[in-house]
Amino acid sequence: MRLLSLTGGTFLAAVVLLPSSAQTPPSPEILPSPEVSLPPEVSPSPEVLPSPQPPRQDPLRPPATELPEVATELTLTLDQVSFDASDLTDRVQGMVKTATAYDVESPPYLNGAPTHLQFTFRNPVTDLFANSYPSVGRLYVYPVGGLRSLYAGYRQEMRDVNLLLGRLRSLIIQRPYYISSPVTILPTLEATQVLRSQVSYLNFHSGSGIRFLTTYNQDASPIARSNLFYTFQGMSTDGRYYISFYHPILSGVLPETVANLVTPDNYDAFVANYADYIQRTTQQINMQESASFAPTLTQLDTMVRSLRINPEQRANDR
Repeated sequence: MRLLSLTGGTFLAAVVLLPSSAQTPPSPEILPSPEVSLPPEVSPSPEVLPSPQPPRQDPLRPPATELPEVATELTLTLDQVSFDASDLTDRVQGMVKTATAYDVESPPYLNGAPTHLQFTFRNPVTDLFANSYPSVGRLYVYPVGGLRSLYAGYRQEMRDVNLLLGRLRSLIIQRPYYISSPVTILPTLEATQVLRSQVSYLNFHSGSGIRFLTTYNQDASPIARSNLFYTFQGMSTDGRYYISFYHPILSGVLPETVANLVTPDNYDAFVANYADYIQRTTQQINMQESASFAPTLTQLDTMVRSLRINPEQRANDR
């Protein structure tokens, strides 16, 4: 076990380092985590709520203009990534995940991954999501060159991964508040992104990105409390690393169960008005303050902002 240290001497969550050949980490003993106050359920309003003011944003820090053509292999080590997860959990498990090839015959689209770093977070909130997706918090650090080389020989896939990277960079620079189309997150999912709420743009020590709350569905289904999650998609300032972070999040706006919301008698009407339902739900989530979520948006944003990627850092330099 190796402890990652924060700048200023702040204690970081302990990270268990696993060998690069490991594919599935063993279930660790979870130490007592910070207390989490679950949000009370809020009765949703049937009316369309007013749009909130655009969120406060960190100063603009765009990624490199040109995406790197080199470094297709991961040269970054676990020692060269640090962050403060102390508000979320007392323990984080880190490992190097070996590459998995793209399988054109299997969903989801743009599956597979280059060799990358993965950090797993568990705490009282994730314990409530054992049967949902995502069931844990995850931080991924991908080499951008590796993402692009993964689809070499697949013309359409190469075009689309370059569009994915280019669109993320454009979002980081242009910072639109209203985003009308899905924002691809990695790893990709075999479902449709049906909403994006609480959109904000954050900087971390080594780059910047977009954070939002979202959910995915495979059909026109109502959204339960366990369906919502926080995600951050970003890039390092030098354009060499793609950062993906997601974590389950609870909101009292969403019902704990949706079993009785849609019945055979009202299903057709629900589907016909699904766009309005998604709009109302998005606006209701947007109107909530940070503290109304568990974990709070502030706790999750603090972890993201503390992220530091230092390829020049060596363990014996600490």
